[in-house]
Amino acid sequence: MIPGDVEFTIDLRAPEDSVRKRLEERVIERLGTIAVRRGVKLEATRRHDVKAAPCAPWLQVQLAASLGRVGVNPMRLPSGAGHDAMVLAEVTDVGMMFVRCGAGGVSHNPAETVTTDDVDLARRALLHFLRNFAPPTR
Repeated sequence: MIPGDVEFTIDLRAPEDSVRKRLEERVIERLGTIAVRRGVKLEATRRHDVKAAPCAPWLQVQLAASLGRVGVNPMRLPSGAGHDAMVLAEVTDVGMMFVRCGAGGVSHNPAETVTTDDVDLARRALLHFLRNFAPPTR
C-alpha cells in the first residue's frame, strides 16, 4: 500500500544561523527536485526557527582542560544543540560536555546507552571544571 500523504520533520542545526539557513535552502531545493522527478507534490512549512546557540570558546577551553585532567583527549564538536542551550544562550554564555554513547553514537533513542566508566569520567571532569572555574575577564 502506498500512502497518499506523508508528513515528516527535518531538524537542521549549525553553529551559525547563516550556515543553517543556506543548508535549509539547499535541502528544500533538493527535495523539490526529487519531488518533480517522482511526480509528487512537496509542501515545505517552517514550524520552528530557533537562533543558533554556539558554545562560548572560553567555556569550551575550560571544559577541555578538565577533560584532559581526568585523562580524556577531548574532541571538539560543533553541536548546534540549540534545544539544549537556546534559552540559556539568550542571557548567558553556554558550554557543553558530551558523554560518549555506547550504542555507536545513537542519541535521543531508546537504544542510547552509556557506560558507568564514561559517566564516572564525566563526573570527575565536571567536578574539576566547577572547582577550577574562572569567569572571563571583560
